[in-house]
Amino acid sequence: MADTGQYILAVSFVGLFAILADIGLVEVMTKEIAQEPEDVNQLYNQIFTFKLLLSLITGSLIVLATNLMSYQAQTLQLIYLAGLAIILDSFSLINWGVFRGLHNLRYKSLGILGWQTLMVTVAAATYFVLAWLVRLIKPQDMQIVKQLLPKYFYKLS
Repeated sequence: MADTGQYILAVSFVGLFAILADIGLVEVMTKEIAQEPEDVNQLYNQIFTFKLLLSLITGSLIVLATNLMSYQAQTLQLIYLAGLAIILDSFSLINWGVFRGLHNLRYKSLGILGWQTLMVTVAAATYFVLAWLVRLIKPQDMQIVKQLLPKYFYKLS
């Protein structure tokens, strides 16, 4: 429970940079696709390319800002992981924007439902596999595991 503060710090810290990963491009793309649906491929490619550049800038700023701070190694890992999640999420928003622009909300709804289901399934599977592995390890071998796995994984035992 003591590591909750580090998690909140990581999510909050990365949240400061989240706006840079998108800067409202999805909303503009949605409006443009709704007005001219035949230009969807060209607009998608342009937005995707620009988001690659924004992602590099955002990732670089996150790394630069965290290196200026004196965070613990575990906090840095959490910040980098949250930064990766924010960047990947900004790319998934492009697809949802295309569906909205084409007025095809059925696929958007099914996609979001599928994505959320996948995330919960992966998180639950990871938790149970790690818990199972920790319980299989002999106490004398636990020292090796503690050195190999980050601190927040071996708290399952």
